[in-house]
Amino acid sequence: VPASWSQPVFTGEVTGMGVTRLLAAIRQVDPDTPILVGAMAYSAVEWLPYLQPTDDPRTIYVAHQYAPHRYTHQWWRDLEFTYPGAFDTDWDGQDDQFDQVWLDDLLSTLDDFSAGHGVPVAVNEFGVVRWVPGAAEFMDDQMALFEERGINHALWAWDPAWEPWAEENDAFNFLHGPDPNNHTEGQSDLMQVIITSWERNTLRPSNFVAQQAV
Repeated sequence: VPASWSQPVFTGEVTGMGVTRLLAAIRQVDPDTPILVGAMAYSAVEWLPYLQPTDDPRTIYVAHQYAPHRYTHQWWRDLEFTYPGAFDTDWDGQDDQFDQVWLDDLLSTLDDFSAGHGVPVAVNEFGVVRWVPGAAEFMDDQMALFEERGINHALWAWDPAWEPWAEENDAFNFLHGPDPNNHTEGQSDLMQVIITSWERNTLRPSNFVAQQAV
C-alpha cells in the first residue's frame, strides 16, 4: 500500500478488528516470525492501554517513548525546558515535576499492560534531540528504568548513509554532541551515557548463536 497521509479506508482497516485480521492473514503463511504491534499516536506509551491484544503468542506490544514531546523535541533556538525541571508536561495548565519519578510513573503503563494481559512489551523507539538541557541525565534515568523492568529497548539514532542528508538532519544523532552547529563525531556526556548503558549488554548479535548452542 503506498505511503500517504490520506488513506481513510486503509487506516480504518488496520485498527481494532483490522489488526486481528491482518495478524491472522500473516499467520496463515508465517506462524513463527514475531510481530510488533503499537497503539495510536505513533505508538505513544499513553495510548497503549487502549490497544486490545490478540491471542497470538508471538506478538510483542511496543511503544515509542518521546514523552514529553515538548522537552525531547525542543528546537535549539528555543530551549525552554530542562531535565530535571518543572513545566506543564501534559497541557493541563499546571506545572509538573519532570524527573525520574515522572518517567517511572509514565512507564508503569507498560507494566500494567504487560501484567494485565500476560503479554511481552518493548520500547522500540526512544530518544531525545542532542542539544536539549539535561539530555544525558534524562537518557540515563530513562534507560535505567528500562533495565530495571527488563524491557527490551531500541534507541532512535538518526544516522542515514547519505551524507548530505545526515549532516543536515542530525538532531537525534548523539554522536554529534550538543552543539547544533557541529555535524561531526565527538565526545559528549550524552554519548557516554548511551555507551555505558549499552555496555550492560551481555547477549549480542556476535555471540547470540554461540550462546544458544550451549
